[in-house]
Amino acid sequence: MEITPKYIRQLLEYNPETGRFVWRCRLLRDGLERIDKGWNKRFAGGKVAERKHRHGHLQIGLHCKNYMAHRVAWAHYYGEWPEIDIDHINGNPSDNRIANLRLATDSQNLCNSKIRTDNSSGVKGVSWSKKEKKWYAYINKHGKMISLGRYESLDDAIEARLSGESKYHGEFARVS
Repeated sequence: MEITPKYIRQLLEYNPETGRFVWRCRLLRDGLERIDKGWNKRFAGGKVAERKHRHGHLQIGLHCKNYMAHRVAWAHYYGEWPEIDIDHINGNPSDNRIANLRLATDSQNLCNSKIRTDNSSGVKGVSWSKKEKKWYAYINKHGKMISLGRYESLDDAIEARLSGESKYHGEFARVS
């Protein structure tokens, strides 16, 4: 069965201001709501439809297949499935408010990624070079690492990274 935006709207209610999904009541042929007879109570009208997925994303199960909730939100709100990735502007993967979602290429989506847990400088794209005893600033663009220079001070390396963010990543920039 093809899951269309129209079909999603029949099954789910989406609140674009909160980003939350709840199941709609199923209707019998005579128009009466079916909440507890003949249909799994887990999917009764008004119950939360999404559940946690790895890395904090939310997903929704539809006809034995899991869909990422941010993609379902886009389809529900705009009436079409997104052709490319969806980026969470604030970096919170469970925040599916429509104002927090934007279309993004793989490269743009990676620009907005979080800082790595093994980062010692506290700033994305800035690391300490033990060999040179200097701070190294770099940025990735389209899968290639671009050097932004080596610096005596952490502040200078951070400044170079911030400048690189605006130059190479634009609106998708995310330093920390």
